[in-house]
Amino acid sequence: MIKAKEATVLAWPMLRTSDGCPAVAECQFEKRYLTNFVPPRMPQTLSGIPEAKRPPGHRPFAHDALPPAVETRNIGVTLEVQPRVLEDGKRVYLDLRSQWSDLVELKMWGNVLTALGTVVQVPEPLFSDTKSRLDLNLRSGERQLIAVHNLAKPANGYELDLIRVVVTKVRAEEDVPN
Repeated sequence: MIKAKEATVLAWPMLRTSDGCPAVAECQFEKRYLTNFVPPRMPQTLSGIPEAKRPPGHRPFAHDALPPAVETRNIGVTLEVQPRVLEDGKRVYLDLRSQWSDLVELKMWGNVLTALGTVVQVPEPLFSDTKSRLDLNLRSGERQLIAVHNLAKPANGYELDLIRVVVTKVRAEEDVPN
């Protein structure tokens, strides 16, 4: 499907951990967006300077119409696992969590007229999250489809979460060179 361009790889997180040790793989970037919008008020003073003492042509700033806060959201993929090796490495029990977060769009929810008569568009982010939390018992080397999610974008897109677990034995410490 990938070669035929019918599917796209969104992420390929890989982890290496030891029996009983939790591990996390993340491939993310930060998306900042404006929040806490408060409609503007007509400024009475500018930086504490009464209107009568302002320099000629000095006008209030339009930034009083913008949201006063910024939030950050991580966009991308996270994979968390905690394995338990069973049957001398033939099987693995996994406590698994996966998540895909994406910014679908910045939707303009309205126009605001500032104190200066300027129109400012206020964007509202629309995020999409797909999450899976499961416990599974797999044979070493086995591949398994663990989740299917309908994506917000692209339209009619699906996310397939696949996993493969491979147990490798580590040499005893006395065999490892210093």
